[in-house]
Amino acid sequence: MFAAIDKLFALHNAMLLESRLIKAFLVYSMLILVIYMLTSTKQTYAARCKLYLGMYFYPVYIAVFQLGHISVELTLRMVHYKPKQNRCYTADQARQWFSLGGDN
Repeated sequence: MFAAIDKLFALHNAMLLESRLIKAFLVYSMLILVIYMLTSTKQTYAARCKLYLGMYFYPVYIAVFQLGHISVELTLRMVHYKPKQNRCYTADQARQWFSLGGDN
């Protein structure tokens, strides 16, 4: 039963990822068109390159700060981790504990 639920969750996550990718593609396509239309005159043509670069590097900027926050949080959790018992964890169990919140 748990295997079926895991497969269902995997399918659900795959569908959500696919829909997010489609939405991102549509949003970026529309944004490219809007930037092109706004910078199609001779006076605004010089700003087109800056706007395109800003459009492409803004998600990278956000991702770096989010991933930086996650790594700092994970490091703090590893430093302050106090096991209740003397247990031996495998690498997968430790990774699962640190990703789900643990039980200390």
